[in-house]
Amino acid sequence: MQLRKAETVGWIERYVAWAKACSPMAPKGFHQSVALSILAAVIGRRVYMRLGSGIVHANLWCLIVGNSSTTKKTSALKLGKRILGQVIPDERLADASSPEGLIAACGDMKTQSAMHCGDYAPAWLWPDEFSRLPKAFQRDFMAGWEQTVILLKDGDSFTKRLANKKIVVPAMHLTWCSASVMDDLTNALSVDNYLSGLIPRFAIRVCDGRWAAQVVPTQWMLNEEQWLVGELKKLSNAYLGKETEVLWSASAKRLWDAKSRDFHCRGRRGSIATAVILSRLVEDILPEFIIIQAVSDNGMTFLGDTWTADVKQFRKAEKAIKPYIADAIKLSNQVGGEKNVKKLRGILERAGKTTRSVLIHTASNAGMKTSEVDEGLETLAETHEVTSYQVLGKKGKKTRIYEYHKKKRR
Repeated sequence: MQLRKAETVGWIERYVAWAKACSPMAPKGFHQSVALSILAAVIGRRVYMRLGSGIVHANLWCLIVGNSSTTKKTSALKLGKRILGQVIPDERLADASSPEGLIAACGDMKTQSAMHCGDYAPAWLWPDEFSRLPKAFQRDFMAGWEQTVILLKDGDSFTKRLANKKIVVPAMHLTWCSASVMDDLTNALSVDNYLSGLIPRFAIRVCDGRWAAQVVPTQWMLNEEQWLVGELKKLSNAYLGKETEVLWSASAKRLWDAKSRDFHCRGRRGSIATAVILSRLVEDILPEFIIIQAVSDNGMTFLGDTWTADVKQFRKAEKAIKPYIADAIKLSNQVGGEKNVKKLRGILERAGKTTRSVLIHTASNAGMKTSEVDEGLETLAETHEVTSYQVLGKKGKKTRIYEYHKKKRR
């Protein structure tokens, strides 16, 4: 790997180069996600954008997904913790393996108005395994807890009763960066996790591990780590008691409106999960990327109380978010596809034989689109669970019949 001169490389790029030297097997996309999460944690609510009637902060939740061992997900997270722990160690939230533990830990957080603007509690949470959380929501006694966790992302204060004890969770700026194995995650997730809004709130990267051979002097790695930490401390100190608003330029706002319409049109053509993902990405995660990219591009410091996002800045943020869109849809297709196949299998098993029109009508009552029915039929045909043939109807028209064959257990 050839390293460019420090003056021409932004903080994110220099962090990725340093992290790649420390953990070569971890994909570049993982290190980029961790770098964005670090900046989001340091910025807090001190930089924001107005979007419609609401306000968007750099309250980023990231999820890195890959194969076990070969992608070094935990190593990528540890490097980020190492850097962030030297800048804001007091804001680290204890890793919780259950929703109850997470809420209890949040209840212990105190607002730090001296460090940040507004009455809220800044915190960062980087657990090594994410799939335990959606698995916990599947238990009967955990009803309602998923929406409670979502309140943490939205920054709302609330009260929760836990073990006969009332826990008051303050308004928070929680930066969440976690990892998961692909198979564990797809087995734990369901379409309900998308419809609830939990998974669409995460910026997801799915990567394969590739070894990048390089020889980097140890002194360079130490110097880079010191520089990365030093710049973050400058950034944190620069915002003491300050708030900066990122404004829209007229051209960037027109581009935003066009992109927003495009995302919603794409969502209508896809599955329900895809529609929810694209809606959250354009309304929440893309503005967060604009904020973070703006900070990293301006020498880690804003000048004045406002800063205007132009078309160039929007394009850079849009380019940065493209792989997150593709990976989020890829994951939702795997999760939603398996769910749809189960639904279709149940319909066909009850019917035995059915026509296409009856099958589509029955499936639509179960919340499936025609495209999802076709995808499910292709999957069941590949596993030889469904065969189709044509017959002549009463008026001489050909009708396609689908017949289900129950798989024999070995």
